[in-house]
Amino acid sequence: MTTLAAKTKTTDYLGMLAKAQQLIAHEVTITQLMLFLEVAQDEGNQRIIDIANRYGWTRASGSRSYRRLCKWEAPEQPGLDLVAMVKTEYNARDKYLELTTRGRKI
Repeated sequence: MTTLAAKTKTTDYLGMLAKAQQLIAHEVTITQLMLFLEVAQDEGNQRIIDIANRYGWTRASGSRSYRRLCKWEAPEQPGLDLVAMVKTEYNARDKYLELTTRGRKI
């Protein structure tokens, strides 16, 4: 790895750690934190099930983590509004994860 590539990779990790610190202040779980960081790394190209499968989570665990990070965790219980699902124009059943405006600020 070249020196420039190593510095870039270190900068990426430090940026991710800074995001993690801000999220931890909101009392998120490790699973929720991992979901947020995955979306931040590859925004718009991942579904909950893709991330869940990668880490060995159940579909339910991935969905619960998403609900905490989205606009509404439950009826009348606001979430953190950091991540949103977006439908594709090709297949309405596929919903990919993107950061919200608030999520991008972190």
